[in-house]
Amino acid sequence: METSAADERAAGPRRHEAAAGPPAADAEAQRLRAQAEEALASGRHGDAMAAARAGAALVANPHKRDALFRDLSDRIALAAAARGGAAAGFPGRLLTVRPADPDTAWLGLPAPADGGDGAAAPGSRRALPAPQGWRAGGPAAGQTRPQLFFRCLEDALGAAADGDVIELLPGTHNVRAPGGLRLDRRVLIGGGGGEGGGLLGRLGGAGQEGPGVGAGPAAALIDYRGNAPLFRISRPCVLSRIEVDMVGFAPAVAIDGPASLAPLLAGCRVACSGGDAVLAGGAAAPTLLNCSLTGCKAGLHLHGTARATLRACALEGCGDQGALLQEGASAELDGCEIRGCGAEGVAASGEAALALRGCLVSACGGPAVDASGAARARLGRCRLSGCCGGLWLWGVAEASARACRIEGGASFAVLLDGAARAASGGGNSIDGPTLLPAAPGPRPLATAAAKASAARGHAPGAGSGGGGGAATEVPLVPQPCAAARDVRVLAAAFPTESGPFVVAPRAFAS
Repeated sequence: METSAADERAAGPRRHEAAAGPPAADAEAQRLRAQAEEALASGRHGDAMAAARAGAALVANPHKRDALFRDLSDRIALAAAARGGAAAGFPGRLLTVRPADPDTAWLGLPAPADGGDGAAAPGSRRALPAPQGWRAGGPAAGQTRPQLFFRCLEDALGAAADGDVIELLPGTHNVRAPGGLRLDRRVLIGGGGGEGGGLLGRLGGAGQEGPGVGAGPAAALIDYRGNAPLFRISRPCVLSRIEVDMVGFAPAVAIDGPASLAPLLAGCRVACSGGDAVLAGGAAAPTLLNCSLTGCKAGLHLHGTARATLRACALEGCGDQGALLQEGASAELDGCEIRGCGAEGVAASGEAALALRGCLVSACGGPAVDASGAARARLGRCRLSGCCGGLWLWGVAEASARACRIEGGASFAVLLDGAARAASGGGNSIDGPTLLPAAPGPRPLATAAAKASAARGHAPGAGSGGGGGAATEVPLVPQPCAAARDVRVLAAAFPTESGPFVVAPRAFAS
């Protein structure tokens, strides 16, 4: 039946209203969003996710639904995972990936197609109990959800949706995708022992005691050979209790996106033979808990305005730096160990901001902490030991140290060049020669770089005063070293032109 132009004009507003959803549903969705935000703020992650899921179900327009609930659901899921390992944000299906046959895993093959190891064949379904804490808004407690089986991680990711859990059964999992894998959905990828249990493991969340520094034994190994990152992360997700062994000239894990991109790596071991273990750029904000990182270049490399939080992590055996911060990046390392790296333990340049609390930096080929440009470093309760240098600052870099032991090893414990400044918060011990410029007198701690950093949300750069602009620094080293020590002692403390102190091209490295 034909319709007139007048009928079309009359039907237009009704169609638009139907697409947008009735006003009552929109109002209820907004109320549930506010309820989810309140529950998230109070730490009730299960209730928050339930409210978010219920609200999203009321919004028919997918663009409006994403605008209202996508980022909120991501924040709930990652907050729950980071605090005690709760999986409230992943109430979807369980996608189980079987490992390669142990006898042929070295060939890079996926799992056998016939399920000959006693596991169910790919594509089969087995009902599992709903996860603990799954409440209203999802299936009722006691109901089941499907479990799907796959031969490889690529297939599981292709079938995954937001909220799904991808379980890697113990063994070797080969990834054969030449361009690596894109993580653009909110999924949890973890090593487990069947039945979806223990994927998040025992993590040191807020107010909890972690299992020590670095990752424990990984439940599953991902073997990848390629010259593109194994994981390109563009959506908040969780990687838990997996070991990554990558051979190739690219970072193993690449994270790039806005500040809302805040993935969690928990209990993971990541090793890369030709690049950084983890590279983060843009304004991404990854969190790493109890992870072990080893890179041919850096263990952790941050650039742009990326912001990383590391807790009880080990950055060890890296070819260059344990952690490298460039441009306006920032990082907070709490209870971490950086050891056995070929160059600096931690290096910051540009306007980067670094905070180390309760960390050990040891046995590195260069200085333990090196800051240049207008970078800022804050150290509390740290030990810098056995490196070729302790705390070295260049340009107009600033640092503060409180209750730290700073050892020079084979070189200077403290080296300040140009207009660099190092302030003391008290309780420090310095073991080794120091080299300072002529004393210029005190100056305010809140420099222009520090004020710009505070405007971006960073902590103040130096000193124990905290945030005022009127406090003056208490020097970490009270007087220029040259006035108190023999020149021959100073000359002997300069490192030789070898190792990290000589520029040498590296083949195939960008």
